[in-house]
Amino acid sequence: MQALIICNAESPELEQLTIQGSASLLPLGNETVLSRLMSIFILSEISDVTIIHNKAQTIRLTNYLNENRQLWPGYMKINLRELPNFYSLSETLQRIRSSVTSNYLFITYSNTVINEIDLRDIFLTMIRKKASVVTVFSTLPTTESKLLKSIPSELTVTTNDGSTLISYVPACDIKKQSKLPKTLSSQQTILCRSDLRDCGLYLVSRTALDHIAKLGEDITHRKKSIWQYIWSEPPEINQETNGEPDEKFVINNIKNYLECYQTGGTCIHEHHDKIISVKFEDPLIYAETNRLFFLPVSMFVNMFNKTLG
Repeated sequence: MQALIICNAESPELEQLTIQGSASLLPLGNETVLSRLMSIFILSEISDVTIIHNKAQTIRLTNYLNENRQLWPGYMKINLRELPNFYSLSETLQRIRSSVTSNYLFITYSNTVINEIDLRDIFLTMIRKKASVVTVFSTLPTTESKLLKSIPSELTVTTNDGSTLISYVPACDIKKQSKLPKTLSSQQTILCRSDLRDCGLYLVSRTALDHIAKLGEDITHRKKSIWQYIWSEPPEINQETNGEPDEKFVINNIKNYLECYQTGGTCIHEHHDKIISVKFEDPLIYAETNRLFFLPVSMFVNMFNKTLG
């Protein structure tokens, strides 16, 4: 499998991919976000990584890779790809499409770190659920932080077992009345949650990748977020080359098939037992998370116990 790290549009205040001491999931220690991601990729046997960056980041990233290359296996392929900072996700995927040879691609951003996770578990979720996209979510305990408590909740709607994603609404898009997909059966039991946060890590099949890239050909789709692409005419759930549903799977797993089909083939992977997992989209959140990082270990234990309680 291959991985894509997108950082060409990151804020100058949050140029954290190679900054030592930044932590988006505690405890990260003195590692950089990039070194943490590389460790996870190596553990999960991902050997082809592409970093999308803008012109201003070229020298910094090149120097960092040259200084740290000996820390990673020789077989690991690391590519730097310079693209303008105004490029959307679809435009980015269009530019790298020819270099994606794997049937599956992990997409993440420079403001996201997942600590001690095996990406193969996410892949197994995709295979088991016959999905085209798997998104990683985690909880955000806010017991010890007034600032983190103030972060607006996101709305996540899943099937009753919590594994299949029906709808996701970012905090900035939540309104008094949020509509559910028309394909949702009236007899289906759903679960609405406001305690989950989008971690910014996605496993995308080749089918979904091509779909998102193709949408970028239409100028009206170019500036959408990854979530807006997922919900725009979602691809079929099956990843077979013929594009047809697996008849045996449909017959033996009709309930799961219907659930995945109705949600556009998007499933959820919940990352458990972590203290903080949040995308840094605000310098204040970045500063607060680093403050929490330097709190005594005993306080982290108390936070964790309160979360479990």
